[in-house]
Amino acid sequence: MRDVISAFALAAALWLTGVASALAQVEAAEAALERGDYGAALHLYQTEAEAGDQRAQVALGFMFWCGEEQYGPAVHADAERSFEWFARAAAQGNAVAISMLSVLFKEGQAITAQPIPAVSPARIR
Repeated sequence: MRDVISAFALAAALWLTGVASALAQVEAAEAALERGDYGAALHLYQTEAEAGDQRAQVALGFMFWCGEEQYGPAVHADAERSFEWFARAAAQGNAVAISMLSVLFKEGQAITAQPIPAVSPARIR
């Protein structure tokens, strides 16, 4: 029994370390945004977004939606990539991402061959 509890404790500790690391990455990306280092922010968000972090996915959606106009030459506007990141976060129930998908559709920027994720109202946060 003690071995089972130890194994669960180790797994939880490793999981929490990963969560703390992801949180630190997103916080570092936010700090880079605040100081105007948009290239660094893009890179940090990209890493966490690919790992499934909703906040990073939404941030990338906005960065690619606004592009150079808001974030300078380090970030090129790309409606397709913006849609992709908002769609990934929306698939996890992120309310901001779901709203932004509707904005992209309304503006005619959500033309894509990708399937649109269905989201149960119970998953929206």
